[in-house]
Amino acid sequence: MRKIIASFLLVISSTFASITIDGSLTEWKPSQKINIPNNLPLNIATGDFVYSEYSSINSTYYFALDTQDTNTQINTNTTVWLNTDKNEDTGYQIFGGLLGAEYYINIAEDGLPYLYSTEPYGTFVYGPLTHSYNSAKTVLEFSIPSSLIGSVQNDLELLIDINDSTYIPSNYFAEPLTALAKDFKSPIRTDLTKKVAVVYSESTKNQFYDKDLSIQKAYSQLFMTMQYQSMMAGVPFELLSEDDLTDISKLVNYDTIIFPSFAYHKQENSQLIKKTLLQAVYDYNIGIITAGDLMTNYEDGTATSGDSYSTMKQILGVGRVDGNGPVTLTLNAGETTHLAMKGYTTGETILDYTSIPNRWYSYYEGATNGTVKQETTSLATQTINGTTSYDAVLASTTGGRNVHFSSLAFMGDSNLLWSAIQWSVYGNDQVVSLKLGRNESLFVSRNDMDQSSVIEEVQNVETPLLGLLQNWKNRYNFVGSYYINIGNNPPEYQTNWSYSQPIYKQFIALGNEIGTHSNTHPHDTNDSSVDIQFEFNNSMDIIGSYLNPTWQGENIRGGAVPGTPEDVEVAQNILQYLDYLTGGYSGAGRGYPNSFGYLTPDDTKVYLSPNMSFDFTLMEFGIPVYNTETETYYPQPLSASEALKYWEDEFKTITAHASTPIAHWPWHDYGPTTSTQLANPYSVEMFTNTIRLAYNSGAEFVTAIDLAQRIETFKNSKITIENLGSEVKVIVDSNDAGKLAIEIPGNQKIKNVTNWYAYNDNKVFLDKDAGEFNVELGTTTDDVTHISTLPMRSELISLNGDGDLLDFTIKGEGKIRIKLKNSYSYYKFSGADYASKISDSEVELTLNSFNTYNIKLTKKPEPVISFINWWFNSWFSWWR
Repeated sequence: MRKIIASFLLVISSTFASITIDGSLTEWKPSQKINIPNNLPLNIATGDFVYSEYSSINSTYYFALDTQDTNTQINTNTTVWLNTDKNEDTGYQIFGGLLGAEYYINIAEDGLPYLYSTEPYGTFVYGPLTHSYNSAKTVLEFSIPSSLIGSVQNDLELLIDINDSTYIPSNYFAEPLTALAKDFKSPIRTDLTKKVAVVYSESTKNQFYDKDLSIQKAYSQLFMTMQYQSMMAGVPFELLSEDDLTDISKLVNYDTIIFPSFAYHKQENSQLIKKTLLQAVYDYNIGIITAGDLMTNYEDGTATSGDSYSTMKQILGVGRVDGNGPVTLTLNAGETTHLAMKGYTTGETILDYTSIPNRWYSYYEGATNGTVKQETTSLATQTINGTTSYDAVLASTTGGRNVHFSSLAFMGDSNLLWSAIQWSVYGNDQVVSLKLGRNESLFVSRNDMDQSSVIEEVQNVETPLLGLLQNWKNRYNFVGSYYINIGNNPPEYQTNWSYSQPIYKQFIALGNEIGTHSNTHPHDTNDSSVDIQFEFNNSMDIIGSYLNPTWQGENIRGGAVPGTPEDVEVAQNILQYLDYLTGGYSGAGRGYPNSFGYLTPDDTKVYLSPNMSFDFTLMEFGIPVYNTETETYYPQPLSASEALKYWEDEFKTITAHASTPIAHWPWHDYGPTTSTQLANPYSVEMFTNTIRLAYNSGAEFVTAIDLAQRIETFKNSKITIENLGSEVKVIVDSNDAGKLAIEIPGNQKIKNVTNWYAYNDNKVFLDKDAGEFNVELGTTTDDVTHISTLPMRSELISLNGDGDLLDFTIKGEGKIRIKLKNSYSYYKFSGADYASKISDSEVELTLNSFNTYNIKLTKKPEPVISFINWWFNSWFSWWR
């Protein structure tokens, strides 16, 4: 059919762009394969392959045919059909109805490739093309200038046959191959710091389960939960949009890419995103973490053509098998020897949805092609209706280390993700993580002061509340954030500043923060009639005018949303007037728990969702209880003791299998006090005991602005790790890290840190400017003078020492413990309000009030006997 007679010489070698046409596949990267099997990842795919690259430098398409796996020589009548306009109705119809090719390349009897046009069919265009074989003729590289095929940077569709006997794709009636006319250069990774990307998909958000409701925040809550899990993993994160996925240069510097949910994507970018992700995974070994389906649907909800799961199979090596519902289910720990499952026991219940009978499930397995199957590890299993179990969380290694959760709930509702992030980023290397604090957890208390604008109530509520805060501060070093309603209906409903101002200033003096809860406490900020600027900007201006500073010397503009949870647009509208915002509750079944971070990639201010229940919800509205007869939920109010137990359980869930977790506890001013307007089912004990629980667990009490600032610092920090056997070199690039720490978990403890003297067994305490820390690990700690504990909320500004003496500057209040190289009596302590001996090798320094202290440990001067005393004693001895 295509016998061509010509006599041109074989082109031995020619180099353009990143490809050298020499018959070798050395320069070709795995992601440049364009005929990956739909059901296999690149790392285990075998067979005949086609590679493609386009160079805009010389407007040329490059191709390689690779038949080494099948040991098939590429001989005469091998043909590459080209559809250059991507219109199947134009051009030559192969087998009477396929492709619509405008051109084809044919290997002639002389073994050389020539280009022909099909209009009219068989018209010689050019030849031989620049090309080269390998010695076995199982690799053929060639190039086609776009000018020869009448296209200027157009995508091409291809069908190929080898020797008129082997077809690529194997079924010509399947989708043709696509050669993208876009440069997919491979930029060098220049930023070697540890970091992950969290991707926000507008297409997926628009198809999310709350898409038909007026409040669309569930996707943002999931997006923030991924940020929070990155914080627990100790890996700084950056936020990407869906459009960023089309540019490999925006991805190369990440260790792992996290997709909160990415089932839906823009059809116009589909090929580019897929190509870029293949590059990220296989050319740069970047890990992927996601849940549910990946790139299975376009933005309008329609399924992608062909096998909708092909992209996730090729990238993750995982594909969906089946699913059903409604069911009850539990999530249980699987292979606990895997590094992503640290701290779990085999079979341990991670999530229990048996009381929620309307769940749906999906299950996935390693991609398979005949006897070839992607190897996966089952990190967790799901048990359906108490009988049947399927894999629920799978780990795979394709190009990078990947983790796939079978549902968004499994990824968002548990604390599994942070350790999965650490494994994806570090693999078997020593894990080093940046921590938001030095304690076991962070506990931020949010108080909505609903009675603050009711004149007759302030004396009954705010005054005794101040007494409680003083007591809790003395006993537990407790602080929190308090949000005032200003009122706009004098005289009954308007803040009386002559009475309230001194009270609130005492709140602030205790270390608390004062912010706005709006002017009039609108019950639904989503109502278009609510004046956001008046409610939040105006009220905060008034608060600042009376209370400046509102927190630790700063006039912070913090706010808490009243009433009904607000949607994303309202939250962003409020945030423009504030430094941060604490909004509606977010937890399992009502959004996603632990939603702390940024609502979208475009936001620059931190948003905090309470992850513990409001006192009013528990005591007066009630928790949802399922009625099996009516198959509906009804609210069941709790008693004070029941509410305390509920908070305890929530706190335990938040901190279980976690790493420096955050608990955000919302309550009201009237809860532990007496109100003449409200029947009061509350008790002081339910609040005191919750605070005691957190304190005894090792929590650090912080304000909301303190937490927001730490999150911002964490996101903007950079951490570089170099493992050197028993030593770890850590570089932290930050200008506000004085409340943060780096943690090196494991069986060994910190033996010493070169020229640095603030650490405990597994954490190095950072100063404001951070820098380079060379940490030696061992079984015991070197006997050097070093800070071993620092007070809650304190900021270490600078530190100098030599292993014996110490000089440091700190901002804060509370108690500092210092391990001493020599005995207590050897040292002179200055700068602190008080120094007390704990043991002969340990001192405790007390800072009585919040301030900046310069503290020094110096050597006491040697006792000196005066010359006169010496002379007198000597003379007296002689006289006698």
